Amino acid sequence: MVSICDQISCAASHRFQPTGRGVVNLVSVTVSNYPFVSMVPFVMPSITFGPVNATMVQPL
Repeated sequence: MVSICDQISCAASHRFQPTGRGVVNLVSVTVSNYPFVSMVPFVMPSITFGPVNATMVQPL
């Protein structure tokens, strides 16, 4: 599952965040429950990854 949080959907935490040089908007992307199906399960078992997050600056 992919979820996106930006200045519209998460205004309290992602809109007009202060920096030392003004304000920015943020965008966060989270990928969760991503399955990895191993081709060689005796070497590396199949797993499901935990959440992976990335937060980036969105141009104003």
